[in-house]
Amino acid sequence: MHLVHASLVRRRPERPDPREAARVLDALWAHAIDHDRLEHARAHVHPDRTDLLLFLRQVPDEEPWHLAADLLTRCHRRAPHLAATYLPPGPDTSAEHPSSTNP
Repeated sequence: MHLVHASLVRRRPERPDPREAARVLDALWAHAIDHDRLEHARAHVHPDRTDLLLFLRQVPDEEPWHLAADLLTRCHRRAPHLAATYLPPGPDTSAEHPSSTNP
């Protein structure tokens, strides 16, 4: 199992809506395909972003970050709420948060 940390950055910071985490997770599951290997997901909403933990089934030939990036990009393109609320996903350049681990 791989664990990937990702964040969706809001277009405008605002007070978190308690239902926002569920909306983001619903969009992930609605647009996930078997190739994404999504097993479980968690979301935590902040005023400026929504942090995601994506649990992906292990796959020998692909990096988990690429699978997660493809899933987030697809969701952002296809889910109007995500496109209106968040900036398009991009690579995590933060040294504070590794992009994935293998628990």
